[in-house]
Amino acid sequence: MRIYLDANIFIRAMEKLDPVASRLEALILAEMPRDGMLVTAEFTLSELLVKPYRDQNAALILQYEDLLTEGGLISLFPLTRPVYRLSAQLRASNRGLKLPDALHLAAAAAAGCSHFLTGDEGIRPSQLEADGLDDFRDLAILRPDLATLDALLKSLDP
Repeated sequence: MRIYLDANIFIRAMEKLDPVASRLEALILAEMPRDGMLVTAEFTLSELLVKPYRDQNAALILQYEDLLTEGGLISLFPLTRPVYRLSAQLRASNRGLKLPDALHLAAAAAAGCSHFLTGDEGIRPSQLEADGLDDFRDLAILRPDLATLDALLKSLDP
């Protein structure tokens, strides 16, 4: 299992206080042999830092930078020309899909992820089913609800 984490997953885990946020934090910070199990794109850091910079929240900036560094808990996937092409194909088949969402989905597919964890309701499984989008056929969209997160955490428990 390889799980791609959308930027909103990190924001919920690090900036909210609720049971879902606690489970997300446990998933992200769990001490286990990971071997590239949790993945996000390199550009996720840019998305995460906007609000902390706006709020001048140095502690949160440092937290995100520590979390998303090479060799950290999360594998960072680079955006390459094939990822850009794949995101363009996805957007061509889904007119309302935003560029950052298409880039995240393309990075997840290119990284060989089996699951895409997102709280973004604008990202739907039906968007991955268009003809010619074979790269996405094995990518399952998951929502961060308690039942899903508990199942993920249980499956990761050695």
